[in-house]
Amino acid sequence: MLDPCYNIGMNTITPFTADDLDEICALEQACFSSPWSREILAAIIDSPHHHCFKLVCDANIAAYSVLEIEAAGKELPQWASIQNLAVASEFRRCGYGEILLAHMIELAQSLNVATIFLEVRTGNVAARALYEKHGFSAIGVRKDYYRFPTEDAIIMARSTKQGARSVSMVILAFETSCDETSVAVVEMSQEKRTVLANLVASQVTTHAQYGGVVPEIASRAHVEVISQLTYAALAKAKITIKDIDVVAVASHTGLIGAL
Repeated sequence: MLDPCYNIGMNTITPFTADDLDEICALEQACFSSPWSREILAAIIDSPHHHCFKLVCDANIAAYSVLEIEAAGKELPQWASIQNLAVASEFRRCGYGEILLAHMIELAQSLNVATIFLEVRTGNVAARALYEKHGFSAIGVRKDYYRFPTEDAIIMARSTKQGARSVSMVILAFETSCDETSVAVVEMSQEKRTVLANLVASQVTTHAQYGGVVPEIASRAHVEVISQLTYAALAKAKITIKDIDVVAVASHTGLIGAL
């Protein structure tokens, strides 16, 4: 496994601790329009899923980063997400952001992570260029994800295989907001989206006698068929649960009892 502490020239990368929170919070406030609170930063220091690093130059924290690594489920491979990467204004254009980024990628590789994800503002051209230089590709957009100002987020991903540049993301999606249970498998890449499977189990005949959809009945029917429908969708897509990168679900706009 990669040693979390090492020197680069006169600079040092080490995990940041509670003793660094004053400097980290100040850097967070200076770099982001919606900064993380001190409480959030303190919590992730103790989280087993977060790896928090600082790059120290001349006894000052020049940059810091947060990498989250977690398995999506018992049968799924580990994934990583770059949560934060910030460089103090007086230390920019020195390559420190790139050094921390490379450190996080190397750590993810050493822990057998399959894919690394991140989000970046659409207008942050410099950051997007840095990520692309290190093998990240745009695979999607989160509309109006950022605030102050409101702006879309570009979702980027990178395989941990050496030199890999093009990454596809396989999504297992569920829709149960009304009287139909739907399971889809979609493969997304920078170039295209491919629907590998899209199966629907309808409850039309079940609710016909009531003259409308009964949420409680719909909810029970979803539970009865969703497992079988999921296995059928995976079989049609010719993949296994281990190939899934992301799970998406309908969470609002529908019959509350059926969600």
